[in-house]
Amino acid sequence: GFVDDSAVLAQVGDSRAYILRSGVLTQVTRDQNLESALRAAGHEEAALDEANQGAILQALGVAADVEPSLSMVEVRRGDLLILCSDGVHGALSDQQLVSILGEHEVPLGERMLRLRLAVRAMGAPDNATAAVALLDGPRLRAPAGDDDQPAFREFDPQGEGERALTSTSIVVRRLAARVGLQTPT
Repeated sequence: GFVDDSAVLAQVGDSRAYILRSGVLTQVTRDQNLESALRAAGHEEAALDEANQGAILQALGVAADVEPSLSMVEVRRGDLLILCSDGVHGALSDQQLVSILGEHEVPLGERMLRLRLAVRAMGAPDNATAAVALLDGPRLRAPAGDDDQPAFREFDPQGEGERALTSTSIVVRRLAARVGLQTPT
């Protein structure tokens, strides 16, 4: 959803949201996987073998209840908001996403077709779903320059006021504790 000049995103699992602005791709959600939980708990993710790094901690339809991670990011006129499953971001590098979706002179529908063809060509190992929106309109400010890049903050629905906004993943820390990873003192 959108509130004024901010996008509010709810995320579960390892699908992602990105903002593409001025040729720079910024992930604006945090994966809910074991690697992210280890980092949030202050552990080295190198302790994981490669097969377990992407193990997701929750997903829709697996358990009766999930705890979405909520994040907010200021958006600008001309931003591309990209929502995609791990079949897309796992098959293509960030640079490939920028190369395909960042061609402003190409109509958005054509860029989406190119994205689909690229993911298929890479043999996506999982479901590959993407939605892309070009954010525009007079209510949005133009980027102040190339350095005006998005920075998201997570929102803790259990908090109030300014302390509800954080730069660390409260949800992932709770998920880490649920799987037995304690934050080092």
